[in-house]
Amino acid sequence: VLSDYSPSSGAMRIVGSQFDELVLDKDHDVFVMFYAAWCGFSKLMQPRLDELARRFAHVSTLRVVRIDGTENDVDHPVTSQLTGWPFLAFFPADAKAKGVALEIQTESTNSDAWHLEAAALLRKHASHPIPDAPVA
Repeated sequence: VLSDYSPSSGAMRIVGSQFDELVLDKDHDVFVMFYAAWCGFSKLMQPRLDELARRFAHVSTLRVVRIDGTENDVDHPVTSQLTGWPFLAFFPADAKAKGVALEIQTESTNSDAWHLEAAALLRKHASHPIPDAPVA
């Protein structure tokens, strides 16, 4: 699965059996959206997450993934903070055991502001640098 994936296509969709390998990998910072396929707000957030993955496709130490939380069991302490869909969490490379629940305050309808706030939060918690994309 990982060998066929390109961040330029958006967030990587994973299942529960891949969580430990792809999210808890100590070489990568990982941003995860736990979603419910039937949830309207989860559907609104998906394009934001895909665009974020594309904006940071140049960062080899960052993964942006999504997992259907209603179809996949994930046994990690951060999921105890899940109170609704979508649920955003960040797993820094050097602090996988705790993970960080993230709340982006900007309305999902304001794409640019949402991405700026998300990027700032990721940079705040990341173990590795998350630079802006090089100017072409």
